[in-house]
Amino acid sequence: MTELINPEKLHQELKAAGLPVVGVSSAGRVDTEKALTKAQQDQVQSIISAHDPAPSEEEIFLEKLRVAGISTDQLVLALWQRVMLDDPALSEQQAKEINQLI
Repeated sequence: MTELINPEKLHQELKAAGLPVVGVSSAGRVDTEKALTKAQQDQVQSIISAHDPAPSEEEIFLEKLRVAGISTDQLVLALWQRVMLDDPALSEQQAKEINQLI
């Protein structure tokens, strides 16, 4: 079955348009901080109509990392060690692993 809504991606699209969105469900329900004006409602519908549910490049990359067993925590630790401790060893190892994925 083809996914009709990519909730994370649609949420970002709506936020980028300046709409007061707090969440989007996988069914396409849009939750907002406050009631929308008619113009905002029309803008939401326009964005939903143009929405492409295909994963973003970022989502594809993060999924490749997950499949390879590289967690966000590991990436943050490697970045911390490189920047704050001036120790590039872990980040260089992760870079080698990541470059093999790409």
